[in-house]
Formats: sequence, C-alpha cells, structure tokens
Amino acid sequence: MPRRDKALIAVIAACALLLASSTLVNLATQATGILPCASFPALIGPITTTAGACATSQAYLTGALSSAVTMTTAGTFYAGPTVSLTAGTWMLIGSVSLQTTSTASAVEITCKLWDATTTAGAGYVAIGAVASAAVRNEQMAVTGVLVETGSVTGEISCTSNTASQLIEAAPGYTSPGNYASTLVAVRLK
Repeated sequence: MPRRDKALIAVIAACALLLASSTLVNLATQATGILPCASFPALIGPITTTAGACATSQAYLTGALSSAVTMTTAGTFYAGPTVSLTAGTWMLIGSVSLQTTSTASAVEITCKLWDATTTAGAGYVAIGAVASAAVRNEQMAVTGVLVETGSVTGEISCTSNTASQLIEAAPGYTSPGNYASTLVAVRLK
C-alpha cells in the first residue's frame, strides 16, 4: 500500500476514533451549547437542536479537484479543493495529493486551510533530493475550524519552493476518479 494511502487511512481512523469519543461530545457541547440526545452514537444519528428537538442529520459539504493544479510559480499559493461555506462554525477536514514534476532537486511544499482571510490549519512536506530526475508523490492532510459570519469559500491552498509542482486531482495508479485532493466541511453550529 502506498505511503500516501496509509497516511490517509491513519487520518480517517484518527477522526473516527475522535468522533466516537465522549471528549468530542463534551467539547462540541461546550462550543455549540447543543447537548446530544440520550441515544447519541457519536456524531452520526440524532443530535439535539437548539430548540431541544432531536435532529437526524448533520450538515456537511464536500469538494474535490476536477483536474490537477500546476503550481507554476514558486512561492505563490494555488487553490486546491474548495467548499462554499455559509455563516456558522465549520470543521474542515482535507487531504491533497502532491506530486513533484521530473526533478532531482529537493522540493518543499506548504499547504494551508483557509477562507482567504483566516488560516485554520497548515501542513508542510519536504521531498528529498534524488540522484536523477524523478516524479515523487506525497499525501498531506490538513484540518481546522473556521467561524464564518457570511458566505465564503473554504479551501486548501498550496505553494512550493520549486516551480511547476502539482496538486493532483486523481491518484496515479488504477485511479477510481478525482478523489486524491478533497475537502469536507461539517457544520458544528
């Protein structure tokens, strides 16, 4: 199994464990003032609304790249996956597939999760130099919480110290489609 797949699985497993924990329920209750229903099975299933009734779903949005994004100029941030957010508190969980173009040089890539004003999370990867030019891939997960007062775009943007690196839309081997760089936003309140 490729290293990027293992990293993504680890992030998903960690989120699943976190979402099932009573600590998250307590934190969510403190942050939102909304108490879970008695039959609360993590964040899936009934949730008490501010009016006191049990809701049966949690609002979420998803976004994915439809094609690869070339980071043409070194030091410039390029938009990866995006979601359109409305006013409220949103937890964003995203992952981007990063690919070096044919180069032997070391490549450094920084990605940030933001709304064009506030950065909610960031990540960094250093892809080491190799003896001869080669294409190399890394998967990066970025998470954060954004509190919005109006409609904005939440996105993962990336930059590289070397021109012409890629944010991939689809994985390279037996691709199931454009799922390599995605962003999920879950409305907390």
